[in-house]
Formats: sequence, C-alpha cells, structure tokens
Amino acid sequence: MIHRIAFPLGLALAACGNGTEPSAPSAPSAPSAAAPVAAVPQASRPAAEYELPENAVKLDSGLAYVVLEEGEEGPSPALGDKVVVHYTGTLTDGTQFDSSRTRGAPAEFQLGLVIEGWNEGLALMTKGARWQLIIPPDLGYGAGGAPPRIPPNATLLFDVQLLDFVAAPKFRPGNPENQTTSENGLVSETVKEGTGPVPGPDDVVTVDYAIWSPEGELMDWSGKQTGPFKGDRSGMRLAFMADAIYSMKVGQRVRLEVPAELGVGQPTIWELELVEAKQIVMPEFVMPAAGELKATESGLQYQVVKEGEGDKPSPQSQVVVEYAGWLTDGTSFDASYKRGEPARFPVMGVIPGWQEGLQLMNKGAVYRFVIPSKLAYGAQGSPPTIPPNADLVFLVELVDIQ
Repeated sequence: MIHRIAFPLGLALAACGNGTEPSAPSAPSAPSAAAPVAAVPQASRPAAEYELPENAVKLDSGLAYVVLEEGEEGPSPALGDKVVVHYTGTLTDGTQFDSSRTRGAPAEFQLGLVIEGWNEGLALMTKGARWQLIIPPDLGYGAGGAPPRIPPNATLLFDVQLLDFVAAPKFRPGNPENQTTSENGLVSETVKEGTGPVPGPDDVVTVDYAIWSPEGELMDWSGKQTGPFKGDRSGMRLAFMADAIYSMKVGQRVRLEVPAELGVGQPTIWELELVEAKQIVMPEFVMPAAGELKATESGLQYQVVKEGEGDKPSPQSQVVVEYAGWLTDGTSFDASYKRGEPARFPVMGVIPGWQEGLQLMNKGAVYRFVIPSKLAYGAQGSPPTIPPNADLVFLVELVDIQ
C-alpha cells in the first residue's frame, strides 16, 4: 500500500531452467497491499485538522513522527538502500488500510520508490527503531488518494519498525590504467583481487552484482532483489557475463563497461563479485520399469526411492525440495541442484502432478515421479524446454514442510 512506482529492470540474471513450475515462485521485492481489513470511509481528517500528539516532532516538510522505541546506535538508510520493515497503516479515524504484521511477513523494498513521507521518515531511523509516522497528504497520496482504501487528501498514520537495511553499492569511476578492452568493446577492470579457485565449467556460482547507467544511476543490484545470483552458466542470459564470471577467481570483483549490443540494449556499468563456486553432483536419470511403479487414479506414477519419517504436506503447506526433471528420453530441463540450493514453493503453486505427488510423501522421503502430460504442461508444453504432450520424470526429495 506504500508503493509509489515500480522499477523492474528485467535483469540478465535468471534462475536455471525455464522459470516455470515447479521452480519456486519469485517473491515481490516490495510490499503490496493486502485485502482491506475494514471498509474505508469517504472522508478522513486532513492534515490541518489532525492534532499532533504532544511528543510528536514535526519537520519542515510537514512530516511528523513519534518515537515509540529507540533504535540501535549506528547509521540510517539512504535513498537506494534496501530496507526491511514491519508496519501498520491507519487513517486518522483508526481505520486500518494495510499491515505487514497482518500478512505475517516483513516488507522489503528500495528506499526512494515509496511515498515521500516514507522516504524521509525511514532515512532518519536506525536499525530496530519503531516510530509512528504522521504523513500529510502532500507526502502521501495527495488529492487523488489511493482508492478504495485511502480517500483523497488523507493524513496517514504508520506504525513502522525498521528491522534491517542493506546499503546500496556506490558507483565508482573506471581507472583507465587498469582497464582492458576486448575486441567486442567490453571494458573490464579488476577492482578487488580474488584468492580462490576459478570455477569449473559446470560449477554452481554465487555472484553479487550491481548495474549502473554510465552517469552513475543505480539501476539494479543483488541486494535489491532476493540476494546474490545462484546458479550455473545456463542461468545467465548474456554471454559476456557468463564468460566473465567463469574466468574469475573466487573473491574477485570486476567492473565492466558494457556496450548496448552486449548487454540490455543500452550502455551499462556492471560490477560482479564471485562469492562462491562449487561443483554440483546431479542425480542420474533413471526411467523405472513399469513393474517398479505405483499408480494413482489420476494417472500419476511414482517409485519410492527412500521412505521419509516426518509429516506429509497439506494443500496449504509450503515445501522445501531438491529435485531434478527430465523428459522421458533423459533430456534434463530443470533442477534445483543447478542452483545450488533447494526450491521453496506452495504445494498448490505447481503443476497438478506435483501437487498430488508431494502429498504422498513424508518429510525426508525421496520419490521418483512419472507425470503424464495431462498432469504437467499438456498440449501447450512449456517452450523451449518442454515440448507439447510431454510426459515428465522427476526425482524429488522432500527436505522440509513449512
């Protein structure tokens, strides 16, 4: 409910596989409004009519705040930093219109991309602080409001706690003395030497990244998203990036000046740091014989590779799994192993064959599923990796149930 604008870049870093089910769904990087918990009245008291508490501090901008809990000693977030907050928003008559606490999860977003009252207030807080922000209409949603929850010219009250923040990376100019230019126009410079090994061609890598315009405007960075990129070469859409990362040493950080034709359609400045590289061990493809499979009424077939001992997930559960998927000819199309970490997703957020199969398993179990096309991607398939009417084979380990 506190969005002002969205700022997706469409990064050239992607998860391994085709990004479709059963891979874990991506989480939003900023909070979105939940369903209203109460009807919003047609009018709210404007700023001039709202009487500030005696202990409120009013700033020149019109923003006011009350310190509910002191924060730690230390820095405050700046514009561009990623912040993690819990908040509850109400109108001046007490009507709640949004709350991360009601949703049960903190909100994460980039400071500067929300209403001005938030941008100003959070930039004054330190980690752990809990403030009530009293935001006048011109620092909130103004004369237009945010229907249907926030009426026009509404003063807003936010109970906000700054749980954490991550400072955005700072732009650094290139040093011509340390730069080299390749035949394709890519300019590279090592800004921090690495001490670890160079990754193998099939290793899973962990990479911190940041992207700026040539003028130094931060366009995107791993801290703004869900964290560093984790995956193998197949998860990198741009050849220059894969070539750079797989020639770096662990711990090395490079600055790249990327021509438009090599990157995202405009000149950009990248910094990449190779945090980790590790060899992956992919399970082998096995197509069980018909006699080794059990079948359900839906047509799902499965083989118990290892029994589990814990609970079984329900339709409402979130699960953590390791998995690998193949076509019936043994062609691999997706695997959590290639990303170097398990996948997390809701049971009902994946293809029907997975929904049914997961609920057969106990925590800790390993099953092999043969999923008919009608319980997978059907006649449309999932281009380019899964053709139409394709039966699929999955090896699945149920790591945890949440």
